[in-house]
Amino acid sequence: MTRILVITVLYCPFLFGQNFNDLDKKKIVHVSGSINTSAKFTTNINELNFQNPFTWCVSGQVNVSFLDLQLPFRFSYSNLGTQFTQPTSISSFEPKYKWFQGYFGQTSMNFSKNTISGTPFLGGGIELTFKKVTFKCMAGRTNKAIEANSSEGTTNQYKRIVAAVSTKFQIKKQSIEILLFKGIDLKNSLVHLPLNSEITPKDNFIPEAKMNFIIGKKITLNLNYALSILTNNINIINIEDNVATNNFLFYGNLSTSFNHFIQADLNLSFKNTILSLNYNRIDPNFISLGNFYTNNDLENISIQARLSLFKNKWKIDGKIGVQRNGIKKSSFKTSNLRLALSFKSSVIPYKKGLLSISYNNFTSSSIGKDPTNPDFNPQFDTLRIYSANQNATLTWNTRFGSKSKSQAIIWISTFQEITSFQGNLENNIQLSKPISSDVKPNKILNNSINYSLRSSERNFGFQLGVNHLAQIENQTHFIGPTLSFSKNTKNKQLSFNLASTYNYNYSPLLNSHVLNQRLGLSYKPQFKNEKAGKINLNLTANWSLKIGAMVPRHRVSIFLRVGYSI
Repeated sequence: MTRILVITVLYCPFLFGQNFNDLDKKKIVHVSGSINTSAKFTTNINELNFQNPFTWCVSGQVNVSFLDLQLPFRFSYSNLGTQFTQPTSISSFEPKYKWFQGYFGQTSMNFSKNTISGTPFLGGGIELTFKKVTFKCMAGRTNKAIEANSSEGTTNQYKRIVAAVSTKFQIKKQSIEILLFKGIDLKNSLVHLPLNSEITPKDNFIPEAKMNFIIGKKITLNLNYALSILTNNINIINIEDNVATNNFLFYGNLSTSFNHFIQADLNLSFKNTILSLNYNRIDPNFISLGNFYTNNDLENISIQARLSLFKNKWKIDGKIGVQRNGIKKSSFKTSNLRLALSFKSSVIPYKKGLLSISYNNFTSSSIGKDPTNPDFNPQFDTLRIYSANQNATLTWNTRFGSKSKSQAIIWISTFQEITSFQGNLENNIQLSKPISSDVKPNKILNNSINYSLRSSERNFGFQLGVNHLAQIENQTHFIGPTLSFSKNTKNKQLSFNLASTYNYNYSPLLNSHVLNQRLGLSYKPQFKNEKAGKINLNLTANWSLKIGAMVPRHRVSIFLRVGYSI
């Protein structure tokens, strides 16, 4: 904890004074905010209800402005709040003053995907934004200490403290950013810890650097490197000197590992063409204690080309790449090799028409490796998996009519083929070669066409959709129209909308009918004195009827929302 506070304090720059030059031209104190109440009622007949029959929530926000200093407060209260420690909570306090932004309370900040990005924490942080320099720092708690309780289904969890600092320099078209992240579990935060527990206190330190360069007018280079120093168990003591390596930045012992993140992107821009070369590598044990999940153990190489012709009326985008998992093969994990190919082309043949074609091919083969087993023989490995997934999509969109009476037709066709095989494959398997004639791919064809009509003069809308789904020998058809009507008063204080949808589902196994009715009302009264605030009332009701092989099933839901703002 001491190391985290020292890093944050030493890295923090001095703050500047406020500007009172325009004191006589602006309001010194200004209060604004809003409060919203909502309630939802749901009931089902002849159908299981997996939702709470009645829910309600009250939430609001109060903004207090002192000159250019903004002090926002947020709160929420609901009937579901009884599941938490307290039903009423003021989650965050985020003052803002010109180049200064503060984060205090239960809040979150974004540094990078390799350190901490959007993870909620209880603590504080600041963000200073100037013309050429941006500085951010934070410190707080992400995880509470939780004792294991079998009756409540909880497991052990150490209290986790994290801190991060970042400085970004912008020099013309170049930028450099340096980040430091520190996370540590407090090993004394748990009182009762079972012997041989798999939950261990961890320590993590990550330095990261990002660099963006624009060379001339045609070349862009982006580089990103991070090093994760992770100690899985800070309770382990080294045998050699009976003490753990404890320095200013990290806590090291026999469970400490050093893992790298490397990303490089090179873009070449020409008149109508952009070429991109991308490389990304993440070591298997690259983990950040500031994020709940980190995607690691992979290596990607890809090439992408984008072409624009005929004044951007014809665009072509193609990409080919290779991804490899199990890059170090240090554990019993399949070493996967994937080949990815994608292509997309869109054409505007006329003013209100669009035709696009896309294709994706994703092929992978996995070969199991177990270095801990000396008797492992690849010839007897039956866990090898070969899979190929390819899909193609054709879309045609055309619009016609006038502004007061517009019409549109959208046609979408999608074809997908999935081939999967498990067995004893050869090591030098060719990804483009079929596996066996006995393997039958799973083919899925989906066609849909929709017609819509909208009349703004009569506030009338009509939509008709037909969908056809074919999978191997099973075929399913969907067809159904939608009618809608809306009406606003002259002063637009009251609005009304009504919609009705009918869907018919046909398949060899089951035929079903679905009828859905929707009603919406919105009322926004206007006060003579605008300073009195604004009120917004919304009512939405929905009734659905399903008729199939079983008895008819009904569902009714009503949603009411009332909001007030000043």
